[in-house]
Amino acid sequence: MWTMASRRHIAILHSGGPRSLTATARVLNQPEPVRLTLIHVYDGQPAGPQRLEYLRRQADHYTLTTLREIELPDLYRDPAHRHPDGRPHAPLATPRLLTAAMAAATEIGADELHWPIAVNGELEATATAQEQQMLIQQLTELESPAGAI
Repeated sequence: MWTMASRRHIAILHSGGPRSLTATARVLNQPEPVRLTLIHVYDGQPAGPQRLEYLRRQADHYTLTTLREIELPDLYRDPAHRHPDGRPHAPLATPRLLTAAMAAATEIGADELHWPIAVNGELEATATAQEQQMLIQQLTELESPAGAI
């Protein structure tokens, strides 16, 4: 029997989009009960307020009350710099995003952080995302004890 104290605490880096909705449903439909926290990063993009609204609607649908909002409004500060496909380019954007989400997940005592992303079948993009996740996890594990700076 699961008790409240023994529930795994899972955090999802949540954009408010369909992938995040799918991840939320998948976590909540696991056989064992979990505590779930949705983490949203406002990255300064024009669609940010709309994505946050979608996240809140999804949280309401699943009666989730644990939301964490992080402000990184300068993540994509210079909209003039774009990748050839139109995506905004920002130095170290993904590691900054993941570091902020991992810090929030660690602060709230989450056991896992889920990051639902799409790489459209691109092997190089998949490898890069996995490497970045592993590096952020290693940084978290190597964090200095409090006060040892």
